[in-house]
Amino acid sequence: MQKKTIFMVDDNIANLAMAEEALEAHYLLVTLSSAEKMFVVLEKVRPDLILLDIDMPGMDGLEAIKILKKDDRYDDIPVIFLTGLTGSDTEAYSIELGAVDFITKPFSQPVLLNRIKNHLHISDLIRKRVELVERVYSEVAHTLDDSEEATRAIMKDAGIDPDPRITEIFRNIRKQVKKSKTEIQK
Repeated sequence: MQKKTIFMVDDNIANLAMAEEALEAHYLLVTLSSAEKMFVVLEKVRPDLILLDIDMPGMDGLEAIKILKKDDRYDDIPVIFLTGLTGSDTEAYSIELGAVDFITKPFSQPVLLNRIKNHLHISDLIRKRVELVERVYSEVAHTLDDSEEATRAIMKDAGIDPDPRITEIFRNIRKQVKKSKTEIQK
């Protein structure tokens, strides 16, 4: 099984080294010293999870997560804040911005490993659910197309003029199916 990729973004080299020590046996770890560098690497490598410090020079972690969560390419990547900042206000704000977790430094290796494992598992479950919804939607759309075609063929064979309401009925069904798909994916 291929190792999952994790970005560790922190301006402190000692913190990057500690994370590397804790994670390198379990994950493919990419250490980055700034949020700006993270965005450059994101253009080439998509991580399965991001560990992000909050307090960094230049772009801080809070600004970085805002950008990540506004971009459709990255909004589904789980972000865990791994920071020296403490306080329930900071933690609450981090979660509000879209972080899946908040771990204070210095961190416990077993706690970090277990939280990463849990969030990667949740992310996999969500991805599988989205794939299932896509497959079901595709199958339903195909079935609707076949049903509309069959309905028109039966009407033609029976010598019945095609009712323009048939198209409207199937259009409304497709709309409802698409709306349901969108709601399920949320």
